[in-house]
Amino acid sequence: MGASQSQILADIVIPFIQPGIISGFFMAITYSLDDFAVTFFVTGNGFTTLSVEIYSRARQGIDLEINALSGIMFIFSLILVVAYYFIENHNPSGSSKKKRRLEERR
Repeated sequence: MGASQSQILADIVIPFIQPGIISGFFMAITYSLDDFAVTFFVTGNGFTTLSVEIYSRARQGIDLEINALSGIMFIFSLILVVAYYFIENHNPSGSSKKKRRLEERR
């Protein structure tokens, strides 16, 4: 309705995809914490991190301990994302900015 492409991107598209971008950022951080390749080659004898321990046990055969560890890591990551979602939605400054932008366009 008369808006340029840059206005559409800045005022409509980015605010709607911002939660996905932020969630992707946190998922990337979560995956980087479990960066296996570097940890596997850097650790010395007698010292293992969680990711190296899971890998070494998985090579011996999948058992319930590996499933439990993987499940706990997944649930912890999910809790972080859900907590961020609730914090972002209950933040009065963030929601008022979005409402103000919507009201200005009308």
